[in-house]
Amino acid sequence: MSDSNQPTPDPQDTLAQLVSRALQEQPPQRAPQSLMARVQRELARRRKLHWWQRSLMHWPWPAQLAFLGASIGAALALLALGPLAGGWIERVSGSQLAHWDFTFAVRSFSLLSAVAQHGWLPPLLLAIFCLYAALFALLAAAYAMWYRPTPRVPS
Repeated sequence: MSDSNQPTPDPQDTLAQLVSRALQEQPPQRAPQSLMARVQRELARRRKLHWWQRSLMHWPWPAQLAFLGASIGAALALLALGPLAGGWIERVSGSQLAHWDFTFAVRSFSLLSAVAQHGWLPPLLLAIFCLYAALFALLAAAYAMWYRPTPRVPS
């Protein structure tokens, strides 16, 4: 006679336990020698690269600072010269510019330059960051609700 208060085991849990047990019984496998040799060659090749051929995080800190300074300088120069470039492009092209995407990009950049010159850029960037964070939180909550498996209480 079975107890009616006992929950029936979930077939997914039973299957997971069987698969887990079967995998644990398998002997450990070694990587093929050809794979080991290829990995060792790639590691040796990467060690021989010059610092400027590696990713930015592996550069010496003075070079990282110089790159950061140059990037900020270029961005500030583009923001300062944006309205001038927008006016020049519109004068040169007139209304017959075939590439409207380019015109839209120049006008958007000119607007961003005007926003920066009026001191509205920090609040605008803060608002964009807050909206991005809110979107991230919303997507994380949606993931938690719909896709993340619910933990099972052991019986």
